[in-house]
Amino acid sequence: MSRSSLITRVIKGWIYAFFVFMACVFLPFNLSRVVSLFAPVDMGGSILGILPALVNPALPLAGIFLMVLVFLQVLMRNTKAYGPVLTVAGIGFMAYVYLAFWGGTIQTTLPTDVTMGLSTNLAVNLTVLMLIVMALPLLATAKGFILTFGAPRGSSRRV
Repeated sequence: MSRSSLITRVIKGWIYAFFVFMACVFLPFNLSRVVSLFAPVDMGGSILGILPALVNPALPLAGIFLMVLVFLQVLMRNTKAYGPVLTVAGIGFMAYVYLAFWGGTIQTTLPTDVTMGLSTNLAVNLTVLMLIVMALPLLATAKGFILTFGAPRGSSRRV
């Protein structure tokens, strides 16, 4: 790999890692602030009371891990290390989705001002949606396994 190609990959890796940082670390960490910009004034306090309970506290840390993996993915493309990095990145993204969906069921207690003074627990089962979102990282993991343990490049296996 030439020096200019390496520099290009490092720059692309940092750009992709920045976008992953914004989506997977910054947004979950600052969700209340972002929603408060768009929420109607009369519902702002009610919605902002629910949001912290919906965001898993492990998401920002998992997002930093994903940011590093995306950078390595871009850097290692077309090398022998790309398969293992792709496998770990796919598993990391599946773990992130699992954490984001709280394992498929999101539970929270609604503020009393939303429910007219009643104490209400809300549980939403999103297991099917979580599994659908996990499909793409699962395919990336499978591709990583194939690249890692499959036939060497340039060889053809006939059965």
